[in-house]
Amino acid sequence: MAVAFDDSSESHSGTAGSTFQTSFTFSHDPVGIPSGVVVFVLGKGTTHDIISGVTYDGVALALVTFADTVSAENGFSTAWFLGDSIPTTDPADIVVSRTSNAAEVYAVAATVTADRNTETFGDFD
Repeated sequence: MAVAFDDSSESHSGTAGSTFQTSFTFSHDPVGIPSGVVVFVLGKGTTHDIISGVTYDGVALALVTFADTVSAENGFSTAWFLGDSIPTTDPADIVVSRTSNAAEVYAVAATVTADRNTETFGDFD
C-alpha cells in the first residue's frame, strides 16, 4: 500500500498558542480524499497531558503517544491518529479539547492518501 502526503495545517500561525480555552478549533483543507489523519498537540508551561481528545470533523482520533519534559521550559507533546472512517468534508474542523486551560497549546495536522484505509492494529504502549 502506497501512502502519500496530502496536506497540512496548523492551529496558530503566530507565536501565541491557545490559552484560557477549554477547546480550540482549526480548519484543515485536504487536497485529495484522506486515508489517514495525524494531529500533533504540543504544550508549554506544564508537563502534564492536559488534552482530553481530538476530533476530525466530529470523529474521535486515537491517542498514539505522549511525552513530556521537565526542564527550564516544561512542555509536552501528544500524537493522535485516525485511519478509518475518515470524513470527507472539505474543509474539516479539527477540535482539540483540554482539561486545563492555563498552559499554552498548539496543534498541527496532516492528512495522507492511500489506496485503502490506514487503520492501525495492535498496542502502541
